[in-house]
Amino acid sequence: MTNNYFMFVGLPASGKSTHRKKLIKEFASIGCPVVVASSDDHIEEYAQTNQTTYNQAFNEFAKYATKEMHKDIDLAFKMNIDLIHDQTNITIKKRKACLDAVPEGWMKFAIVFDVPDDKLDIWDIRLKSRPGKVIPDNIIQNMQLSYEPVAENEGFDMIIHVNSFEEIG
Repeated sequence: MTNNYFMFVGLPASGKSTHRKKLIKEFASIGCPVVVASSDDHIEEYAQTNQTTYNQAFNEFAKYATKEMHKDIDLAFKMNIDLIHDQTNITIKKRKACLDAVPEGWMKFAIVFDVPDDKLDIWDIRLKSRPGKVIPDNIIQNMQLSYEPVAENEGFDMIIHVNSFEEIG
C-alpha cells in the first residue's frame, strides 16, 4: 500500500484548514488513519491552554510549535500513516525542504489554495474575521509577494488546485 503526503500550499485564510477538516472526514469514512502536521494547531492549543490569543501564543511559542509539527511529520513517516501538512508552504525552497524529507515510495500531492483576483475583498474579510489571529497587513503583503506558484518540476506526483471561494457569488 502506498502512503500519501498532502502538502497544503496557500496564503493565510485561503481555505486550507477548512478543507483539511473535509479531507479528514473523508479519510475517517473509509477507515484510513491520517496525521495532521500544523504548527498553527500547536500554537492554538498553547493559546487555549494558557488562556491567551493566537497572536500572543505565536510570539511566545512559534519556534517550539514548529518543532512539535516536525515531530508529527516524523511520526507519520515512521508509522507509515498518510500525512496532511497544513502550512502556507508558499516558496519553492520551503516546499523542496519538505519534499526532500518524504520517504521513498510515498505519493506526493500539492493541494494549492488559490485566491482569485475577483475574490480579494472576501479574502480580506476572512483575514480580518479571525478573533485573536490578526496578521499585520505588511506581513500579508510580503507573503503575497513571496508566493511562488507550484510548478510541475518540483517533485509532486499530482498538483490539485482548490478554490475555496467558488461557492461565493
